[in-house]
Amino acid sequence: MNFPDCPGCQTFGDSKDQATEMATDALAGWLASMLKHGELPPLPKSREGRSMVAVPVPARLAAVIMIRSRRAKLRVTQKQLAERLGVSQQQVAKLEDPDTNSSLGSIEKAMHALGIRLEFVPEPAARS
Repeated sequence: MNFPDCPGCQTFGDSKDQATEMATDALAGWLASMLKHGELPPLPKSREGRSMVAVPVPARLAAVIMIRSRRAKLRVTQKQLAERLGVSQQQVAKLEDPDTNSSLGSIEKAMHALGIRLEFVPEPAARS
């Protein structure tokens, strides 16, 4: 599997299930690396007419990407977001670090301050 929007991110597997599992790890690692290097990962583009496999991204990582993307779109700095939240800029930087385990409450407050609606859609656990 390869990810046209993520240069250099690709993986392989002996079966579709194995390839999807490997793709999940590869994509999450690629996205986290972009964030750690101060880059904003690209949002996926529509690929009409191509067969696509949905690859899940961990919820925490998806939230960080949404926060960073919205901040960029609105041209809001970490300092400005921190002022809206009543916290320090360093706390916002930690919130946007994919390796930091921020609380759901902190993520929710930041998303709300940026006009992002947070919704959970539970899926049944995969059977072995």
